[in-house]
Amino acid sequence: MTELAPIIGVSTTLIAAACQEHHVPTPPRGYWSKVRAGKPKSIIPLPTRPPGMSNCIRSGRPRSDQDLSRPKSEMSSDDLRVQVFSAVRMSQHVPKHQEIPTSRIKGIWHTLSNALADFGGVVIRKLDKPTSAIVQIYHQSVFLDLEVCGESGDEQRSETTPSLLMLNMSKQVGTKEPAKIWKDAQDAALETKLHEIITEIVVLAEIKERDAQAARYAWQVAQLKHEQTNQVECDAQRQEAVETQSAARISSLLEIAKRHEQANTLRCLLAQVDAIHPSGSDLEIQRWRSMVASEIKRLDPLVDKRFLTVFEANACASKAA
Repeated sequence: MTELAPIIGVSTTLIAAACQEHHVPTPPRGYWSKVRAGKPKSIIPLPTRPPGMSNCIRSGRPRSDQDLSRPKSEMSSDDLRVQVFSAVRMSQHVPKHQEIPTSRIKGIWHTLSNALADFGGVVIRKLDKPTSAIVQIYHQSVFLDLEVCGESGDEQRSETTPSLLMLNMSKQVGTKEPAKIWKDAQDAALETKLHEIITEIVVLAEIKERDAQAARYAWQVAQLKHEQTNQVECDAQRQEAVETQSAARISSLLEIAKRHEQANTLRCLLAQVDAIHPSGSDLEIQRWRSMVASEIKRLDPLVDKRFLTVFEANACASKAA
């Protein structure tokens, strides 16, 4: 952990807490001392991820080398359902025929809380609505509504008809179509179905986690494609800027060569005039020579190192790009 902490930018305490939260085994005290001493070492295998627990631990600064692999399910939903059903431990209470709904609801919540605790679940009752609860299983939530039929508008009951209970299980709050519904029946009370209900709650939490993993993977793929597209566009813009700078540089050099050629043409003209009119007594020819020499100096960028200004223009173009 001491080597991993500076890499991801967190403390060893935070890493230990994250491992404990995600059921990741860590070396016991004195483990590395035994390793350095050459004593036999035992490695605790990584356990199977519990239903509803995230397969991703996020802590510290983001890494650029994250593994982008498609999430895989360890087992099918049906196999998971069988496994969870066999692992459910609960004491079943069958209510009396005339037992009041309030007492039954209290008993059902109590049974659910005790049984779901084995799967890392916590039942959180709503203060404003005692018949509703949120089941938090690790990183996923399942929403339950336990209602008395007739009072909720589902059925109308008479004074001689015992109160009937109905349990709705939903993925999200306010879902119009619950994922599952259980009701009292003439031959079986709702309490006799709690084993099945607990199983379905755990399975639904795992289904939500798998959906979250798939959505996270799709988002990461979309982000990667977006980054790749942006990189391609940036590379294209950079290449276009380089080509533009190169074209401007060549244009400047050609302009320098053109002016230098014009200056040389004037130099040839001046030399021919000197050959034809060698005498310097003619004032008009002297004025003409002075004018041509001035134009040669103005035209030729090689005279006063004006040809080096192409570097300055290139630097300005690079900053603008």
